[in-house]
Amino acid sequence: MKSFYLFILLFIIIGCKSNILDRQKSKIVDCPTVLFAKEHKIYVDSKFDDISLNNISYKAEVNNAVFNKECKIKDNIFSSKISILFIVTPLIQEQANIDLPFYIATLDKKNTIEKIEYFLINGNFKKDFETDIFKETEITTTEIINFKLTDRPEKIVIGFMIDELKLELFN
Repeated sequence: MKSFYLFILLFIIIGCKSNILDRQKSKIVDCPTVLFAKEHKIYVDSKFDDISLNNISYKAEVNNAVFNKECKIKDNIFSSKISILFIVTPLIQEQANIDLPFYIATLDKKNTIEKIEYFLINGNFKKDFETDIFKETEITTTEIINFKLTDRPEKIVIGFMIDELKLELFN
């Protein structure tokens, strides 16, 4: 009877695909260089449907980014945590809420995009208590990134998701 239980136990341990012996260890790698997309570094939004230079509610800029966890590769998946700082300036005092759509992409050795993930962060403007006016606000987010890759990424690029109309406003 003991040999039967031993056989079942060995069958479960060895027979399952999640075999402990087959698991790869995670490999700590140097974190890639973080860049900001030149054309997608500034974001504008308006509460109006017809956006123009005269009715932009706020302007946001990617200010800084830093990895706050070691970078690892396990089973061809690059993973880490990255903190990103946005500086948001109110241009019209009528919109308190802030929505910032952005992306994080990995580039290979030839500077071509391998993978891209999309994110949305929400916040509100801080107010000056004496004047009751919205003031420049810092918004920070920490994102967990997991990219299935063939090799360690060379660069990470961060930028805003900007539609054609908003791109034309600044060009």
